[in-house]
Amino acid sequence: MATMSKITRQLGAVSHPQLADLQESIAATAMAAFEADVEWRNPRLRTIIDPQTGDPYPGVIATSIMLPKITFAQESYDEIEAQTNAAEAFFRRHKSYAGVAIHYYLTYKAKVDSRTQ
Repeated sequence: MATMSKITRQLGAVSHPQLADLQESIAATAMAAFEADVEWRNPRLRTIIDPQTGDPYPGVIATSIMLPKITFAQESYDEIEAQTNAAEAFFRRHKSYAGVAIHYYLTYKAKVDSRTQ
């Protein structure tokens, strides 16, 4: 909450005069985005109080849902490789990153083999 409030203060978005008339439209757009995303449930408008200044900001809260599984089983080898490369490029900058794990070798091997045939 403190970090989000700090970002809001730095951007000054809530106090920007051109946005004042758009708050309802912005809130409706945010609510629609949460409702359309399967990883979020029960979005609701909520006033966020900046813990440092006490200023109120319009906000949305929702419940994050862990999806049962994310899988590449139906993807082509090329798609798997592209996603893996993108993940590696992103996470490589973190010291704690140790690499990608293939959890089901036989399925992965079949993808690799089908590409070379």
